[in-house]
Amino acid sequence: MVFNIGALVKVRSRNYDFPPQRFYRAALHFSKEAFAHITLSSIQSLMMLVMHGMLTPAEVNLWTLVHLGLAYCVETGIHREQSQSNSDDFAMLQVRRFTFFTIYSLDRSISSIQGRPLGFRDETFDVKIPEVSSNPDENMQGPLPPSFVTAVTHYSSYHFRLDRIVSDIKLHLYHLPGDSSFFPWPDNPTEQQARIRQTLQSWWQEVSNDAFEYPSLDNRQREVWKIKLRLKYYTTMVLLFQPSQVIRQPASEALRVCFDSAAGILDGYQRLHDLHGLHFGWRAVQNIFAAGATLIYSFWTSQAVRERASPETMSKNLRSCSTLLTIGGEWWPSVRNGQASFGSVADLTMKRLYMADVSNKAPRLTLQQTASVRPRDVSDIGATGTQHEPEFSNDTGQSAAIDTNAAWQNLDLDVGSNPDQFDWPAIEGGFDPEIEMFLEDFNRSDFTWSFPLNGNQDLDLLGPDLNPGF
Repeated sequence: MVFNIGALVKVRSRNYDFPPQRFYRAALHFSKEAFAHITLSSIQSLMMLVMHGMLTPAEVNLWTLVHLGLAYCVETGIHREQSQSNSDDFAMLQVRRFTFFTIYSLDRSISSIQGRPLGFRDETFDVKIPEVSSNPDENMQGPLPPSFVTAVTHYSSYHFRLDRIVSDIKLHLYHLPGDSSFFPWPDNPTEQQARIRQTLQSWWQEVSNDAFEYPSLDNRQREVWKIKLRLKYYTTMVLLFQPSQVIRQPASEALRVCFDSAAGILDGYQRLHDLHGLHFGWRAVQNIFAAGATLIYSFWTSQAVRERASPETMSKNLRSCSTLLTIGGEWWPSVRNGQASFGSVADLTMKRLYMADVSNKAPRLTLQQTASVRPRDVSDIGATGTQHEPEFSNDTGQSAAIDTNAAWQNLDLDVGSNPDQFDWPAIEGGFDPEIEMFLEDFNRSDFTWSFPLNGNQDLDLLGPDLNPGF
């Protein structure tokens, strides 16, 4: 199965022709023996099967497999920290920790994407996050240099620590309303939100100051790791501030954070793609779609976001989202349906944004004056607003230039004889029906953005969605 996953990544990089399915069929041949008993090895085999299902449509139910893996962890006891009697036990201790937290991380990401409940509460385990050895053996023989093992452990610990923050968010903001004296919820959820934000920002500050100075890493690998951690930071920030069961109508500042974070997510995935570090797994494609949808949702539901949105930056971000979804649709057929509806809503959003730009720039003329003034040309329209997000540098170290979308910039903006009277698909006159449906879908889906999984096309990756979650 390891060879199968490696081959899938190589095929996505366009530099490998051997069919990964052969490795997968060979792995299935030995699956009966691998899962005959509940052991640490069988949990690792289960993780490989889950990772395969995250990279390509397969006849497995990820939701069930992850929960089965968590049950195996309890059955084998690897959810509890064990004492280390001697230095030789450290390697096995690390294996146990990595195994548990990998399953734990998968559960957190899947439950967040699909809006489902957590499978394992944090107070039910005490195993520690994998840590770097205090006395690494530089002379240790193995397929990987010791410095690389240390770097991976250090990098992974950042991911696992952020997963604990995700658990905190899900626990306090994504639970069904209910009156239970056995588990009283905090009276002020916005205070919990502010507390979690401070923890999240402290985590990000630590990551930002980490140079990952390990001799086994090149500059490209360092940048890829930093981008992936930044993506996880932005994704968690959206999870914290988007509408939830507890805070159904976020303040304008919260929607602004969602808008800026979604733009950062799309920038990051585009940069990963440019670095050939994006392999379009299920989580990545879901996050790309969710980022584009969050961008649009925040725009239409917040006047403050609309006023500060830049047409050029918005155009660039939505175009990046559409392009990446097109590529992802090569391996995930159900993305194509989601992309079609997303594209039409994106077009309406850009039309609304450019019409607002025209309205802000057009002089307030009388009816007599409008008769003698030629209509304003679209090419005269400039950019308004700024985008306060970190930029991603290209291979030359220069900031990537913003390329605007000609198709969206040259929309028909005919305003008739009176420039002050626009046909807004806007707040005052009600949303365009497509926009209303788009926003309502978010509320009906228990506050998650995910493209529909088609059982016939994607082989029912997460199973039939009979209970949409929490």
